[in-house]
Amino acid sequence: MTEEPDEDQANSEPVRVVENVVSAWRWDAWRDAAMRIDRSAGWISIVLGIAAGGAAAAAGYGLIPGDGRLSAIVYAPLVGWGIRVWTRSWIATHRLKFVLAEVRTEVVPALVRGLDDARVLKLLTSGRALVTEQCTILAVERRDAAVALVASEYDLRHFPLMIVSGAGGG
Repeated sequence: MTEEPDEDQANSEPVRVVENVVSAWRWDAWRDAAMRIDRSAGWISIVLGIAAGGAAAAAGYGLIPGDGRLSAIVYAPLVGWGIRVWTRSWIATHRLKFVLAEVRTEVVPALVRGLDDARVLKLLTSGRALVTEQCTILAVERRDAAVALVASEYDLRHFPLMIVSGAGGG
């Protein structure tokens, strides 16, 4: 007896796989520039975040009377973190705008319909990016003297709706 597959059973294979091949030296040049600029943007943003958090704590402690001083000191790290995140993103995308534009022409529209700067930077620095709006995973595969940019699109209509909380471990 053969068993018929259940319609509710989800298929984890991609419904569409598209790739675009670029030369390895070209990809390596883009990746090296992205890694160097992302690293320097990270250090600059850390320094600016610490300075902004310290300035917010000092200003709050000096200007707010009474019990409000404690809240200024408690919330000052959030100010520093926000400044750090924003400056890292701004520095990386503005210093890399030409590199990101070149990579985007190889990825969009050949692999996906659209891609923001953060995802292009993620593809360059880590070799993978997730385009949630299109249910697509972008990956970089090295092939001798070439690099294949591979987009795997998945059909998520058959997967059950899952509510994911941010309080998980792992």
